[in-house]
Formats: sequence, structure tokens, C-alpha cells
Amino acid sequence: MALDDIHIVPGFYLLSIQDAIANCRAFATDSRWTPGWLPLFANGGGDFYVLDLSSPSGSPVRHFRIEEPEHPIEFGSLRALLTTLAEAFERGVFFVDPNGYLEMDDVVFGELATELNPDVGWWRD
Repeated sequence: MALDDIHIVPGFYLLSIQDAIANCRAFATDSRWTPGWLPLFANGGGDFYVLDLSSPSGSPVRHFRIEEPEHPIEFGSLRALLTTLAEAFERGVFFVDPNGYLEMDDVVFGELATELNPDVGWWRD
């Protein structure tokens, strides 16, 4: 199965629990990774959306980018992430292009995420 065939949001697919655990173990000694992060979505190139179970302020969702030293909170909770993704589908921000690939309008998604997540600095800055 082609990776693009399993994307449920543009560029990312939902990890199985087995793959999530395997990724946690693979990154356990990486200085950029924090114990207590559970990867939810992957892009196949080393980037993840992770549920931060180590956070004292709930369980925010961070975007782990393999090439970056910092991994910002993009959503205050799993519920906020899922609500934003669902709304992006509802509003047509996510769409299937003429070649059959799931795509998104990045600018409009940023506006939507800012609207739905006003308490998250990533979207305000």
C-alpha cells in the first residue's frame, strides 16, 4: 500500500499502537524526544504529532519535526486536534486533488487553527 493511500490528514497517517510504541523506543535516547510522548500521526519521514503525556498542564499535542531542535505545542489537547481536523474536512480545507491525493490549503488551515485554538501560541505568533 502506498503511503499516500493511508493519509487521513494531508501528509500524515494514524499510527497503530504497535508502531507508536516502536517509535517511542526508537527515539528514547534522542535528546529531542521527551519520555511521555506518544506519537499519534506520522509522515513517514520522521515527523510526528505526539500527545505529550508528560506535560503538567494536561496533554497537549506537539509537532515533532525530525530536523528541528524544538517541538511546539500546536493543539491544547487531543480533542482540540481532532476538532480542528474535523472542521477542516467540513469546511473543505482538506480536499482530494485531481490526482487523488489528500491535500490542504495551508493558509486557510492556519486561519482555522487560529480560530479554533486561540490559546495556543503557535497559531497566534
